Amino acid sequence: NIKKKFLKLNLPRKPKVIFTANGLYQDSIQSRYTAESIENGAKLLIAQHGGKYGHFKVSFTDSHEINISDFFISWGWKKNKNKKIKNLGIVKNYFPILREKDNDANRKLLLFLMENKPRYIKYLTSDTGTDKYYEYYYNFCPNFIKELNNNLRDSLVVKTVKAIYGWNEIPFLKSKFSKINSVNGTGSYNKLVNESKLVICSYLSTSFLETLTANVPTILILSDSTNMFNKETLKFLKILKKEHIYFTNYKAAAYFINNNWYNVNKWWGSNNTQRAKNIFVENFSKKNENLVTDIQRLIVKLKTK
Repeated sequence: NIKKKFLKLNLPRKPKVIFTANGLYQDSIQSRYTAESIENGAKLLIAQHGGKYGHFKVSFTDSHEINISDFFISWGWKKNKNKKIKNLGIVKNYFPILREKDNDANRKLLLFLMENKPRYIKYLTSDTGTDKYYEYYYNFCPNFIKELNNNLRDSLVVKTVKAIYGWNEIPFLKSKFSKINSVNGTGSYNKLVNESKLVICSYLSTSFLETLTANVPTILILSDSTNMFNKETLKFLKILKKEHIYFTNYKAAAYFINNNWYNVNKWWGSNNTQRAKNIFVENFSKKNENLVTDIQRLIVKLKTK
């Protein structure tokens, strides 16, 4: 049935190269088409799909995609010596949230990005574990919000994505904080970031790298990072921690936010903070003005390989 469906699609029957960032797992038709094309001689060029890649001690997606591809485009990974990996830079479009110095005074929100953690294991990574997810939704998130000053809770917006995994997180938070503002869905993301004075990421993933690259004032709060991440990531997280961009303790993070809410731009714009942010971006989500040209060159190289 899947074969019949993809034969009806307007796709070349014998492509020389397939370039994808998200066509390997989520859609059975795309997966089948890609697999059969490779069996018939096509070359595979994979681009890093999100910000989680390259950070964990164990990650199925990293190892599998690098293994099956002819070339793998990373967002950073500056020191990686694998010849398959091409460090071209971030492929995610961060321009809609690119932070300029105008309109800073009009930004009033404190945006808290909650992760959508699956209820059942999908891919094996170092952060896999239902017990960790339970702790995240029912202890970490409400306890962090509780530590914020009352005036900041009025400015707080909790953002989740549209997928529902059965954690019931927003109703649970509203039972704790009746006036909490929440948004569910992906369409409002850019608008919310642009209206926010500060973005809080509670997970190291696409949003964190995206906001850093766009120079949006951002804080990352994680607890169990020592056991999750590889040595390279931990080394650069230490640089962020020194400048209060990264916290391993939600109370310390809330304390910093409470005391610096009216000076966010001064903190974020300081030389030390910008230097730490730029070092992390250069190593994990570097900007590349020639990205399209560089990708085209790889495709040409694979076509003639």
